[in-house]
Amino acid sequence: MSPSETESSQERKPGSLPYVGLVEVASFCCSFLWSKYGNPLNFFLFQTVMVSAWLGYRLIRRRIPALICGGLLIAVCLAATLFDNPPQMFLTTIVTVDVLFAFPEIWTWVAVGGEIGVYILHMAWRGEWRRDSWGDTVLNLALIVFFAVAFLFYARASRLLIEKNRQLARQSLTIESLALAKERAEMASQMHDSIGQYLSAMHMELEAAQRTLHKGSSIDRALTHVIKAEDIDKKALVQVRQQARALNPAAFGGELTKGSIVGLADSFESTGLHVTATVNGSLEGLSSQNKVLIYRALQETLTNVVRHAHASSASIVIDLAPRTLRLCVTDDGVGPGKGSGRFVPGFGLSSLEQRVKDLGGFLQVGPAETAESSRGTRVILSLPLTADSCR
Repeated sequence: MSPSETESSQERKPGSLPYVGLVEVASFCCSFLWSKYGNPLNFFLFQTVMVSAWLGYRLIRRRIPALICGGLLIAVCLAATLFDNPPQMFLTTIVTVDVLFAFPEIWTWVAVGGEIGVYILHMAWRGEWRRDSWGDTVLNLALIVFFAVAFLFYARASRLLIEKNRQLARQSLTIESLALAKERAEMASQMHDSIGQYLSAMHMELEAAQRTLHKGSSIDRALTHVIKAEDIDKKALVQVRQQARALNPAAFGGELTKGSIVGLADSFESTGLHVTATVNGSLEGLSSQNKVLIYRALQETLTNVVRHAHASSASIVIDLAPRTLRLCVTDDGVGPGKGSGRFVPGFGLSSLEQRVKDLGGFLQVGPAETAESSRGTRVILSLPLTADSCR
């Protein structure tokens, strides 16, 4: 069964309507006994217990917001203390809310009509159709309709919100898939433009060496072509390692220490990128969430340096102040936006920036602008250190 089919079957689930029917029968019987022999206080307590049990049941099973449940309980308790015939106030609220969350809207009005009918029959049974009681009767009926309309609008808003959330989730998945597809296409293009050209050049040099030998030329001349092919092969190997490193970054072991950061920096040596790491302060007090975020940020920025910056070296500097963590990654590459005219962050950096914003920080990407050179890119990540972000 697909997720959509599962959600549809869950939406059509009738919920606790049989239980509500039993509550209605019990309330009607209690109301009859109350009018003949009972104690109003005991009946009120009994009604309150039943409604509280139902609200707890619905809160657990259907996850109705606690605020709504509390408001309903207060409303029905006030109705019980203000009006001569409170059972209908309880039952209308219960049946209306249950039907709204379990069935289409038409069943709401069916429930309301049934409750009004029960109310009228109940009043006729007790013989309370006196002119002096018509005001209370009309007010009770108006409250029944008011509760129905109020919860009808609430249910519509809830359904609309649920549908909007589902649409946003689907759009988010679509955007993520498109972004990943775009990055894969870019990586395939890079592999074709770099590795493919290296392999073609190496093939041409080896063919030239073969033709030289067939013509009876000197071996030294053929060896020159072989040496050139070997140099091209080394460059192609570096490109392959860079692409593999970008596709499969080093895994995070769970602990962010100076040693793990240095290890991550050293793992990029195989791509031809020399990375230095400096940590000013202790990383032990950071929360697990911040540790994972910092490590992922280092992975993403260094991978981008390898893939796009054409840099030979990069530096990592982490400064921990009492209330702020600052991460700075600088490289000596071509700089952001060079060639295309403007810098557009990819999916990885955009996702990282959103995660940083969710934690109250910011991510900034710009030119390095060092005194020694105008080349390079600097990525700055800043996070506030609060009580929640530390152990």
